[in-house]
Amino acid sequence: MPHLAYLPLPYVGFEHADGRLLGLAISLPKTLSEVARHALYRAIGSWENVQGEQLRLTLGARGVIHMSRLHGPTALVSLRPSIWHQSSRQWISATPIALPRHPGRLGRGTLAARTRAWSEAEAAVKAACEHVGLPEPLVVQISQSPYLVGGNVSWRFPAFSQNGRDGRPIRRQLVHALLTFEDAVTGPLMLGAGRFLGLGLMRPSADVDEANSNGARNG
Repeated sequence: MPHLAYLPLPYVGFEHADGRLLGLAISLPKTLSEVARHALYRAIGSWENVQGEQLRLTLGARGVIHMSRLHGPTALVSLRPSIWHQSSRQWISATPIALPRHPGRLGRGTLAARTRAWSEAEAAVKAACEHVGLPEPLVVQISQSPYLVGGNVSWRFPAFSQNGRDGRPIRRQLVHALLTFEDAVTGPLMLGAGRFLGLGLMRPSADVDEANSNGARNG
């Protein structure tokens, strides 16, 4: 069954970016029926009516986010749907990818063990692309540090776990990635095990290059 995805829209990829969360979007599958689509809209509308003008999203011990619905165009580039829907040959992680399988320890062990682990991590990113119907990227670069200005290192994100086949939780390794495809790929693009919950959100590098060359300051 198709899933909707929750997308945190961070301020990354600009000269003075600081990684702040600027907004939240919901991405609906193209195959979602009109009945399901309208049911979702009604649910969001009902929540907004209960909340009132000041929308509150409670994150437990991490605090509360205050939000408001975006109406019409915005000066904040990161909140423009067109940014995430662009086509590009190169995509960069705005939030780290939760690898669909454990590659081994990336920062510990012998040199040979770490080399194998990083190689397995690259293979897992390629598998994540194949899983969502993308061609295998020509180049995969991965790191625990962000490739986008303002991004956060992978270990600063909350741990992401899924239940394994035996029902026990499996903690997924988080990595940042820079992917280059032979042909342009059209977004929005989310990869990895946490792609429906905000992880693995990719940003087209064409957008980043254009924004920086134009001296853009607004995320």
